[in-house]
Amino acid sequence: MKKCVEKAALEAKPFQTFSLQDCRPKGVSDKLAQGDLDVMDATLHTSERVVRQVYDRRKVRVAKPSK
Repeated sequence: MKKCVEKAALEAKPFQTFSLQDCRPKGVSDKLAQGDLDVMDATLHTSERVVRQVYDRRKVRVAKPSK
C-alpha cells in the first residue's frame, strides 16, 4: 500500500486506501456494470442471487417519496 501511495503522489493522482476484501466485490460490480455474462463463472458461485446480494456494490437509485 505504501508504494501505491507514493506512486499516486508522484503522479498527482488521488488515492484512497483499500483492503483485499474490497477487490472481489469491486471486480464483480465492474463486470456487472459492463454487462458481462460470465460473472457467476468468475466468482465460482452457482447462485445469481448470492452474487447480486453479496458482491454487487453498484449504487442503486431509490425514489424519494414526495412531501
